[in-house]
Amino acid sequence: MTALNEQNILERVASEKRTESQDPLAKGIRIDLVKLAAKAAATVTIGAATFAGAVTGVQYVPNSEIVLSATEPRTLTVINRGSAGVGSAVVATRSFTSTGSAQIGNAITLTGSAVSVNAGDVLVVESHDAGATGTADPGGTLVVTTSKVVKTASGVANEGTGYVGALTSGQ
Repeated sequence: MTALNEQNILERVASEKRTESQDPLAKGIRIDLVKLAAKAAATVTIGAATFAGAVTGVQYVPNSEIVLSATEPRTLTVINRGSAGVGSAVVATRSFTSTGSAQIGNAITLTGSAVSVNAGDVLVVESHDAGATGTADPGGTLVVTTSKVVKTASGVANEGTGYVGALTSGQ
């Protein structure tokens, strides 16, 4: 191995490590959802929040096309059950309505103030459908991103970035 090749490898590894730890204030939780037949429903535990903060993104990538239906849509809902596991705060929801099909990653719309989480809050996802015959869920991958909420030096809350700690006189 030449010195130039070794240097390139070391630079690439260092770059990959920077990318992995680029945002230490955010965490993505990835879970696989199983295929569900029409009219079948399921609730799957995503996991417990490891820190206080907010859900800042939810993405669903189905294993195959989701048939869209204006009258019998499949709906995915992310719910914060709280630390006791009994809460019902809807964090994000997406109904696959209209017509046609969807296969590419689908952002799931976050809902207002319910995106806040405390350390230990349990997040679940529900998949269900509506109508007489319903719509199948092909299963897929769900990614939920949570970010710590920190205060800036001016005391303004920012998600994922900002000043962490407190200033005291003489610093």
